[in-house]
Amino acid sequence: MGDWNTMFIIDIVILGVGIYFLYLSIKMRITQKVESFIIAEETLKQCKDEKGFANFLAIRQMIFSIIMIICGVLMAIHEVIMSLGYGYYVVTGILVVALIVFYNELAEGRSRYC
Repeated sequence: MGDWNTMFIIDIVILGVGIYFLYLSIKMRITQKVESFIIAEETLKQCKDEKGFANFLAIRQMIFSIIMIICGVLMAIHEVIMSLGYGYYVVTGILVVALIVFYNELAEGRSRYC
């Protein structure tokens, strides 16, 4: 706490990726197209229903990105401003669980729509 260490940089990256994911999910909701940043281009070409996949994925990605943003902010606060104590581990656990859930939802969407 109190210095600019590696964990702070990782926290900022988590925050930045969360913001970018939020942008992509809003864009996906509007355009009804999945970005190749989320799914490989080859997989997208095999999709039978890209609009359905985009609708399925957009809200899930939005929720995941909001969780990433909140966790990134809290983790950065822990590193620079004040210690969260054991709360830091809770926040990290929430982020890991959210990542696992999002990955499973992504796999389900791929199997359903691609």
